[in-house]
Amino acid sequence: MSTSNIKKIFLSKTGIYLLLILVLAFNLSSHTFAYWPGDNWWLRSAYWVLYIGLSLSCIFGFFYALSGMTKKYSQHLLFLLAILLSWIPFGLAITMLDIATARPEISYVINDLQNTGFLPTLLPVMVLVILPKHLAFGGLLYLLNFYVHIGVSEENDMPLKEKSLPMDLTLANVSFIRKLSSSVAAEPLLLQAQEHYLKVTTELGSELILYKFGQAMREVPASFGVQIHRSFWVATHNVKNWSMTDNGIKIFVHHGDPVPVSRRFEQIVKQQFPEAA
Repeated sequence: MSTSNIKKIFLSKTGIYLLLILVLAFNLSSHTFAYWPGDNWWLRSAYWVLYIGLSLSCIFGFFYALSGMTKKYSQHLLFLLAILLSWIPFGLAITMLDIATARPEISYVINDLQNTGFLPTLLPVMVLVILPKHLAFGGLLYLLNFYVHIGVSEENDMPLKEKSLPMDLTLANVSFIRKLSSSVAAEPLLLQAQEHYLKVTTELGSELILYKFGQAMREVPASFGVQIHRSFWVATHNVKNWSMTDNGIKIFVHHGDPVPVSRRFEQIVKQQFPEAA
């Protein structure tokens, strides 16, 4: 593996998540509450790597599933919902692992399962023991995912003119284009604000980057496109046509989904694209 590839891994969120799992696992394995009779540090570390890795996988699995099912709610809400929903399958899986490995603090569960039954025994363990840990770890992942921007690479540090991208020269200094992956980077045709993120659509595809919509509006030359909504901007040559609906004007574009036009921008659209009506 080349040095540049190693650098990309460690300067990405994937690298940060991996480092987080290892640091937390090795830290937890050093505490007395994590001991098994006759075990060793490496076994404890392996257990906690599995524990934290399973928690991370469950949370992101539910998050991506929810994101694919609906675009109606914000990414923040979906991530928090994923933390809560993933607690159930994660709790069941890790409790079974604890019972199988005979962890000391869970040993009483084995006897109780025979006396009181599955649900009355496991529910208190999942609520009182597993849920607080899962919420704490999920909260840390939430902060990392939405408020820590990592992803510096040699490719993204290169000037745009060295990337040989299909792009208008007037856009050469637009900073947010540098944050796009090489497979998507091109002239922006449609911009959409999504909380702290910016969805950029080009003729090569779409990508979500951590960037302020207002900052993007200040960078794109006014002659290149027009803002049509507090959360949408469209390139002039990307507009196919527009039509009036019961909820106002809707613009249809060559690249991207139909875009709503807010009331305050309707007159601008009519003046800018009179022939497209």
